[in-house]
Amino acid sequence: MCQNLLVNMIISTRNTKVEMARPGVCQNLMFLTPHHGSPKSQKRTSHLIENDGRMSKRGVQVHMHNTLASSDHGLLDDNTMMPRPNCWAALFWHKFMGTTVLDPGLSTVSNLHLYSHCLRGQPGGLALLAINADPSASQSLDLAVAAERYTLTAPSLDATSMQLNGSELKRGEDDAIPRLTGISTGSGHLTLPPATITFLAIPKANNGSCH
Repeated sequence: MCQNLLVNMIISTRNTKVEMARPGVCQNLMFLTPHHGSPKSQKRTSHLIENDGRMSKRGVQVHMHNTLASSDHGLLDDNTMMPRPNCWAALFWHKFMGTTVLDPGLSTVSNLHLYSHCLRGQPGGLALLAINADPSASQSLDLAVAAERYTLTAPSLDATSMQLNGSELKRGEDDAIPRLTGISTGSGHLTLPPATITFLAIPKANNGSCH
């Protein structure tokens, strides 16, 4: 899947080394992720994608990862070249989160983390990232307008596969990025299951900061 795209990957910020990524799915992505452990699992993926959101709020403009396919920190399994959960999460970040960072307001729940950007490629649109870090309890949001929901889950916190709205994500033929289809969600109450990462695309938000 990462065979369609090319990026420069920074190995570290202290001893900077640039390598051209090998062909595959994640090679269109640029994001910075410090070492929080192996990106093989859903649990680590939540930590890392949350870190991307925090750094964007602080004005970090370029996010990169330490390696594409090497060791346990690679976005791809270096034996099978299959995308790991971190790769999928980064793909969704790149798809939805534009370069303008917005204020989503404060979450009143300690395990619910919210980040908002202008929706990439859609003037006036808004993207909301909601991470329910609670391993056992659902959280909820109230949406003022309709949205397309993309919820990433895994069979367990240590799983190496990832599901989109209940269906396992797999690379397509010739390593193509699969069709990423959301679920139309009306305005009102939205439940976020435990240990999930949800991207909400709101193209008709008409946000004045996103034109």
